[in-house]
Amino acid sequence: MDYTGKTCDDLIRELISLRKDYEELRKEQFLFSSLMDNIKDAVYFKDHESRFLRINRMHIDKFGIQDPSEAIGKTDFDFFTEEHARTSLLDEKKIMATGESIVKEEIETQPGKPYTLKGGWHGELLNCRKDGSEFPVELSTSIVKDDNGSPVALIGVANDITERKRIDLEKEVINNIIRGVTTTSDLEEFMRLVHVSLSKIVTAENIVIALYDFEKAQFTFPYFIDKYDDIPLPSLMYKSCTSYVFRKGKSLVFTQEVFDKLIKENEVEMVGSPSPSWVGIPLKTPSRIIGVLVLQDYARENVYTEKDVEFLESGRGQIAVAIERRQSEEAIKVKNEMLQVSNAEKDKFFSIIAHDLRGPLGSFVQATKMMTDRSAMMSKEDITELTETMSKEAASIYSLLENLLEWSRFTRGMIGFNPVKLNLREKITSTAELFAETAIRKGIQVNISINSDYIIEADENMLETILRNLLSNALKFTPSGGIVKLSAAESGDGMIKISVCDNGIGMNEILKQKLFNLTEKTNRPGTEGETSSGLGLHLCKEFVEKHGGEINVVSEAGKGSCFSFTMIKAIK
Repeated sequence: MDYTGKTCDDLIRELISLRKDYEELRKEQFLFSSLMDNIKDAVYFKDHESRFLRINRMHIDKFGIQDPSEAIGKTDFDFFTEEHARTSLLDEKKIMATGESIVKEEIETQPGKPYTLKGGWHGELLNCRKDGSEFPVELSTSIVKDDNGSPVALIGVANDITERKRIDLEKEVINNIIRGVTTTSDLEEFMRLVHVSLSKIVTAENIVIALYDFEKAQFTFPYFIDKYDDIPLPSLMYKSCTSYVFRKGKSLVFTQEVFDKLIKENEVEMVGSPSPSWVGIPLKTPSRIIGVLVLQDYARENVYTEKDVEFLESGRGQIAVAIERRQSEEAIKVKNEMLQVSNAEKDKFFSIIAHDLRGPLGSFVQATKMMTDRSAMMSKEDITELTETMSKEAASIYSLLENLLEWSRFTRGMIGFNPVKLNLREKITSTAELFAETAIRKGIQVNISINSDYIIEADENMLETILRNLLSNALKFTPSGGIVKLSAAESGDGMIKISVCDNGIGMNEILKQKLFNLTEKTNRPGTEGETSSGLGLHLCKEFVEKHGGEINVVSEAGKGSCFSFTMIKAIK
């Protein structure tokens, strides 16, 4: 500095000016340092060789260092070896060398895309931490030039957008689930969509959607993806973690500490394979809780955070409503299909009944017309023969109409079911007496071999219908001189097996397979031309199953048939 010709006052004034400049500089430096230390974005300055001139505290986390000064004079190469760091470094050198922006073909000024600025760059990219984990940032870089316009430094400002990206992705996932209500074809496809969608946000390799069946008071598992466990059968699962979340109606992240505490309180017990990370979210509709969404991780601890719970709770309403809606739609679809099948079966059934009625009714009408027109010319023997024929036809029509009326009342729920304790031998004996005249007329021997101590629980009217139909068929398809046997024995499962066997004409395999099918024509004449409709056997099946039993037949053409059914043995 040249002091020639300057007075002491001049020097004092210059010193005061320098002092002011120094103070201003210190003040600006303090403000700049405060800004660098307190700004929430990561900020750095680099020289021509991409060496750090200065970084703030927000930027040191990714390097794994304690103080910003530790990065001064170093480059990204001193901290990272990842390819994306090398590419970033080369780009920065090019910016500094040219003093202009980098122009890349893939960089366009489109929403969400990186774009170039004069002397800098702006866009989104993945940044890297010292531990190797990546996170998204929004980066802006600019060139700092001196008074001559030459580049002297590169400034970069990076904003961690992990939270913003998650919020955007959460919205996208929820919207995707909502759209899935109308775009998926069935409940299973919708649940798969939920699984794939949730996997974009949370760990969902193992996922269970457990729904509560309010009618049967148990859980079902329509969607079950698990690394170790198989799909469980429908069950109450009273002490399971799933059931606990359902009962409490609150989401819960199960840690070992929480689990041990609930075991000690006798609230839960271990069900399935243990997992270090487990979260359960009750699926709530506006009116009730319909089930639980469960996510598990078998490899890592503390995978699920409060943010994960908040996200899952934000979407559970849409999931629950969609599931309930799908269930209702599918239930209606199934009922409609069953109704269509039922109507088709009834139409075919009634056409068979109409055919079976037409035969005996036609014969009966013809016989009455003959008696009306020719009674004066008919002998006593002719009249007797004709009236006997008319009596058989009338009995056949009556039996068919009686069975038809009983079946109709049963299918409409008009027949009460009142099981009582009955002595089986007494009931079978009284029913057999109704057919004593038929047996004598055809010369058929009826043998009853039943323990007098057998007591069963059965609806008396239904049991009479079953026995009446089976015994009537046995006599109908057994020729003169044949034998019909009625027997019973304990089946070893708390049931008694009742059998009605004959040595009559039997049946082939094809006819046997059709016997209990309502829409198959199985009627055929008896050994003396007796009519049959097959409805009686179907009614027997309905009544036996109403008692919780089964009905079966063993038969061979020309060797007779043996029908057997089971009834519950009463406790004395």
